[in-house]
Amino acid sequence: MEPTFSLTEIDQLIRDLQPDDPYRWWSLPAWARQFEWQPPLLRFQVWLAGTVAWCMNANINQSLQSRYRSPRIAPYVFIRNRFEAVNNVHQDRFFARHHIDGFSISIPTSLISQGRLLVYYPEKSLGDGAAAVETEGYFDSRNTPPWDTWIDYFEEPSVEGQNGWERSERYYLIAWVPPALVEVIQRGIDVNPEQCLQWLEDSNTLFKDLWAETKHYNLLNSK
Repeated sequence: MEPTFSLTEIDQLIRDLQPDDPYRWWSLPAWARQFEWQPPLLRFQVWLAGTVAWCMNANINQSLQSRYRSPRIAPYVFIRNRFEAVNNVHQDRFFARHHIDGFSISIPTSLISQGRLLVYYPEKSLGDGAAAVETEGYFDSRNTPPWDTWIDYFEEPSVEGQNGWERSERYYLIAWVPPALVEVIQRGIDVNPEQCLQWLEDSNTLFKDLWAETKHYNLLNSK
């Protein structure tokens, strides 16, 4: 029988990390949330688990344009910053799944390893819409991945001597791509001339090296 992990365990982990008030974290300022949990990878893995579970429950009969853009967790239009946009998606997802009949909370661990992590650099996007056309609307006209797949947003420290194009790579969103769509997304990457879409392992992000350390501490594959 294939190993699984349960979102019930993830929910309990959140409560263990915040024993005084399990929901206090949601009310923290956006900048503070980025550094709230230790070790740093733990928060990402918890959010990855929630993202995979939500996408696993998507209606595969819907078009790629709408399948992973659930209206009930759509990011707010007038948002103060990108950190808060991603955090609000997670907050809405966390509470929404408790009110969806038939929502599966048992997730095969293979779904984590077979899916892939995608990096999106919003500052580099030319908004040409080529990736949107190639992926039947999975990406929008600005090359943004659908919000159901969002995991986390990062801003890396600036490095002296970087030019403007290099500095634009300091800001990036990481999203999860379901295994069945890896080939489709690859086609979108291939027609993206400004390279604002990359697989994590092909990127120059600091997080790529940090994620490689999950072999030493991996919540999701430790079952």
